[in-house]
Amino acid sequence: MTLTIAPVDGQILKRDVLGRVKTPREHREAILKEFDQSGMSGQKFAKWAGIKYTTFITWVQKDRREACPLPRKSKSSVV
Repeated sequence: MTLTIAPVDGQILKRDVLGRVKTPREHREAILKEFDQSGMSGQKFAKWAGIKYTTFITWVQKDRREACPLPRKSKSSVV
């Protein structure tokens, strides 16, 4: 079950039954791009953008992992 909230940039955002807002990927990417250009700390930017800090940091970490994935160690290379 989902509920809707006020539109952002013409999009209607949905909430799940726990009240979490489902933010579209394009919107998250735009927020992260704005953060990179802002020069603000993560805490200040999250507060300014109206996003919980823990949610925002999760987005940042996920974005950085996707941009530069770490190589995996294979079991066969271990001596």
